[in-house]
Amino acid sequence: MNRLHLIILLSLQKIDAVSIPTAITLSEIKEYCKITQSITTLSRAMKYLCEMQYVNKGLKTINSHTFYINQNGINLINEVI
Repeated sequence: MNRLHLIILLSLQKIDAVSIPTAITLSEIKEYCKITQSITTLSRAMKYLCEMQYVNKGLKTINSHTFYINQNGINLINEVI
């Protein structure tokens, strides 16, 4: 877990992306957080978060996956902060 992972999790929680209908794309996360890393870097970070079961994939929008934080991710934030 690194700083970028925590920023993504906090952003998903703050945006209220906590279920499939409210899931957001990587581009929306980048825009909201004003993250300077590339979409590829965000994609790798999101893949890690999905593998660790802190984030789930939502529905696809045209060509992009959407993501939302699950209860494991919320619990991790509460432990860290």
